[in-house]
Amino acid sequence: PEAGIDVHRLYDHVLVDRTIAEGKREDGAGRALVVSVFDLDRTLTRRGTYTAFLLHAPRRRSPLRLLLAPPAGFHFLSYAAGRITRKRLKEKLPRLFLGKRQPRAEIERLAADYAARLRRRGLLRQGLAQIAEERRQGRRILLATAANAFYADAIARGPGVDEMGGTQSAWDGDSLLARIEGPNCYGEDKLAMLRARLERPDRPREAIHVRFFSDHRSDACVMHWADQAFVVNPERRLRAYAAQMGWVVVNWL
Repeated sequence: PEAGIDVHRLYDHVLVDRTIAEGKREDGAGRALVVSVFDLDRTLTRRGTYTAFLLHAPRRRSPLRLLLAPPAGFHFLSYAAGRITRKRLKEKLPRLFLGKRQPRAEIERLAADYAARLRRRGLLRQGLAQIAEERRQGRRILLATAANAFYADAIARGPGVDEMGGTQSAWDGDSLLARIEGPNCYGEDKLAMLRARLERPDRPREAIHVRFFSDHRSDACVMHWADQAFVVNPERRLRAYAAQMGWVVVNWL
């Protein structure tokens, strides 16, 4: 059966009519893999996590490092002016707030502490409910984020995520270095990461059904690639573009 729920705008009626006319099944039935992919920052969280973690860490272990905030502001301005890349920015900031290298055990402790704090008051309740609903439908849950994996891994353990893909940092044995290993998992690089993880010779793209949830226009390439795109709490321009593309807009608290 097909059911249209909350169909109260002309655009909603057009979308429902088109879906039924095309005879598409949007639940991924018959696919080899059905997966729901969620962005992290401001999709599942109330605010960005990267700078928040970098400020959280020195508060817990070396508060004097917070005095390095002015040089961090200079790096942000350099990025905004196009003098350094987003990846380079994300290598400079940890050097200020964490140091050149940190023991794995210490980073894991800080990440676990930050993740617990985030789960108490920093996650969107309806985003977590959506993850639970996707799991109820038998879908695999994948978190795809530009956040650094050394702390995003700890966040992903909480809300029922099966797999996490994020920006990888360089390690020297058990010491975290202030350097990114590989691409920053943002925009087209996030899409490349997802394709590498999900598509393979014995499981081509047509054998996969992907739902993707994100708040940010940088993920538009992933939304085009997905079978179903859900735009979370978008700003005005992205909301308008989502309407043109037929992407579902959701407002989560």
